[in-house]
Amino acid sequence: MNWLAHIHLSPPDIEFQLGNVLADVIKGEARHALPPGIQRGITCHHLIDNFTDAHVVFKQSRQRISLPNRKFASILVDIFYDHFLSMHWLDYCATPLNDFINTTYHGFEAYVPTHLPQAERFTRYMIDQDWLREYQTVDGIERTLTRVSHRLKRPGLLTPMLAELRHNYAGLDTDFSTFYPQLHTHVLA
Repeated sequence: MNWLAHIHLSPPDIEFQLGNVLADVIKGEARHALPPGIQRGITCHHLIDNFTDAHVVFKQSRQRISLPNRKFASILVDIFYDHFLSMHWLDYCATPLNDFINTTYHGFEAYVPTHLPQAERFTRYMIDQDWLREYQTVDGIERTLTRVSHRLKRPGLLTPMLAELRHNYAGLDTDFSTFYPQLHTHVLA
């Protein structure tokens, strides 16, 4: 799962949400100095990732990705699943998606500069480039793939793999609709 799902699967607590997002950004010893709420979010992030990676439906989704691109299947499916979460948002959350995103961004802006300055650059990019809203459209997914390619130090590598979403759209949508309620239940347990 990618950023939108990690925040959605967090309680409405800014530290927890930040931890759930920053688990892949703040690593090693730096984590030990973080507030307990952020550490709980990091723990939840790993719980989500472990459940997702081991789940039969997620594995099925990865198998939908063509063999030449399969090396990146986990990254692609994580991003594609956030697209389907945004498409089916009201099935999982009573708060409209744009309101949820605005509240998240506002919370990050209010908290990070004072309490977590080491994450300010990351959250500023997230907000300024509106990462969470990007999942709503196929064009937004394309921009997300381009942005992730830069993090992989290989600009443009993932961008052509948008074809995997288009080609497997219905199957991935069905997979997501089967998988996400199980993940949601697991995280809340």
